[in-house]
Amino acid sequence: MSINFNDIEALNISMNLEKEGQAFYAGAADAVRNPEIKKVFNFLAAEEADHYEMAKKLYEAHYKPELYSGEDELIMDDYLKRVVDAGVFPKADNIGTVIANIRSDAEAIEMAFKAEVDTMKFFSDAMRNTNLPEGKEIFKELIDQEKEHIRMLEVFRDERLRA
Repeated sequence: MSINFNDIEALNISMNLEKEGQAFYAGAADAVRNPEIKKVFNFLAAEEADHYEMAKKLYEAHYKPELYSGEDELIMDDYLKRVVDAGVFPKADNIGTVIANIRSDAEAIEMAFKAEVDTMKFFSDAMRNTNLPEGKEIFKELIDQEKEHIRMLEVFRDERLRA
């Protein structure tokens, strides 16, 4: 089976998204006041760690450095480049600053909600474009889990709107 460079890069980006998500949720759990939101953020941090391991397992099963010469670079389309450049969650090197600047629980929920939606869009695109059958399965599972995360966060968004 031929491996598309974008398959490997999509998995690499997925691993980075999940690591950044885990760091964001762990920090945000410490920053928010509402105990229910803390609980959800701690749960989501653990979920992101699980997602990282799923992507890592598939990445390690298919990425073979010896198949690529020094001239071969992982080729990303414009969408993947935008995801990498813009990020979904705050980057690891400034996560502390972002967390310290969260002014309210509502702001933390909005940041999380937007990140989950953007992550789900990325996984949807990756699932559509992967050549790996097990990649399609894993991205589908990740999409389903992101949808559940969005539903969890919507509860707090709805409560805020009613308040």
